[in-house]
Amino acid sequence: MIFHPPNPDEIEVSLFGPGYGECVVVHAGAGDWIIIDSCIDSRSGEVVPLRYLHKLGVEVERKVKHIIASHWHDDHTRGLSQLVEACSGARFWCPAAMTNQEFFRYVELHAETLSKQATGGTTEISRVFKLLQEKKRRRNRITPNVLIHQNQVCSAYSLSPSSDRYDDFLQNLAVEMPKVKSVQKRARVLEPNHLSAAVWIDLPDDGILLGSDVEEKNGHGWSLIFEEQTCIRTRASVFKVPHHGSSNAHHDRIWSEICNSSVNAVLSPFVRGLTKLPTLEDCKRICRLANQAYATAPPVAGGTQKYEPAVRKEFRELGIKFRAAQPKTGHIRLRGDASNGFNWSTELSPPALPLGQIYR
Repeated sequence: MIFHPPNPDEIEVSLFGPGYGECVVVHAGAGDWIIIDSCIDSRSGEVVPLRYLHKLGVEVERKVKHIIASHWHDDHTRGLSQLVEACSGARFWCPAAMTNQEFFRYVELHAETLSKQATGGTTEISRVFKLLQEKKRRRNRITPNVLIHQNQVCSAYSLSPSSDRYDDFLQNLAVEMPKVKSVQKRARVLEPNHLSAAVWIDLPDDGILLGSDVEEKNGHGWSLIFEEQTCIRTRASVFKVPHHGSSNAHHDRIWSEICNSSVNAVLSPFVRGLTKLPTLEDCKRICRLANQAYATAPPVAGGTQKYEPAVRKEFRELGIKFRAAQPKTGHIRLRGDASNGFNWSTELSPPALPLGQIYR
């Protein structure tokens, strides 16, 4: 992949994913950049969106206009505080519930109980909030249909979370609060994900849907977005598939009513835990629905080299330890502009690959 900045009238959507974590970097035209979430390269420890923009020669202090924390889970917030600090001119956005005093208290309690070695979504968010307070920078609240950014090239709007999701999240938080003081590890992931903020980017006769980790359960999630949204007026030719392609984030109406027939679907995998995402069936479903589909990496966890037992014993006696190989950070980059009808050019940086190659 060649590292050259997009033209002023060119839109870019870059999705990064190292297998645990993801980040979306958007060039909104006119030299304006929007970053959604953050991840760290597991090999170098670098904050991925910062590294990329520096390679493009972007002056992040001025040109990054917005940083959006779509939700507080660890796989979407790693390196976020460093990102917010470096992009000193950016407005910080997060779901409205994350600006609530109850959530602040939840974060503070975890900060008090976590060991110095522990990390987690609340730890990183706590660092961000502290930094914003020290620098007297605002926390901007995300609710449905908020205009986040607008210039002569495009507009960006939030689609979620709804007020119902806000209330559900605070109810779940109230249940968790009494347990926190005995916790000595990262904050438990609350399921389902009530807070995730999807984003719509409105283009001339086109659009981009960034699905974050929005799920669908019992008529909530995507169904609420369809009921409440007022900003989607065109069809999308780019779709960041939510929740690593999982079936619990699928909604038929996304594909039939928002995405156009030539949609490019992109996703990042999740390789921790018992179930790796996307599953084989997820891959087949997405490939069937999308015109083109890509993943930042195959959904396979890193592993250690296989050795015979005798060889492993000899290594142990020599004090040689085994650990899993760290995965590379894959990168999918789409660029296009209105002059060519957003006929997107696609570039893949390994281990990114067409999604169909995963099950062939």
